[in-house]
Amino acid sequence: AVVSTQSTGKSSKTGKIDQFASDDVCEIQWMKASRGHQIVVLTNSNTITKFVGLEEKNRDDIKRFLEDNYKCSFVEKEPFIKGWNWGQVAFNGPLMTFHNDDKPMFEVPLSDVSA
Repeated sequence: AVVSTQSTGKSSKTGKIDQFASDDVCEIQWMKASRGHQIVVLTNSNTITKFVGLEEKNRDDIKRFLEDNYKCSFVEKEPFIKGWNWGQVAFNGPLMTFHNDDKPMFEVPLSDVSA
């Protein structure tokens, strides 16, 4: 469900419900995924939530809604899919991103990394 001040997503597998206040969302990323497309919601409180299984035909509607109702950027990312296993590491907020040719290969939440 999406309203102008808050968005809610529910996992079809676990039933978990994620809610985001419009003033807490700092960036939305749109990217091709293994099953369709995904959006990644990055918040000012350093949480990351992914929603997978979106259809390309909905991209413009999602983007328009976010631009009209949220004070966040909508970033379209093209994943690196050449199958290489080397690249650079970048830290972006709560994410450690491995990328090559400025395209993300995969991301790991820093909360999942230990020394």
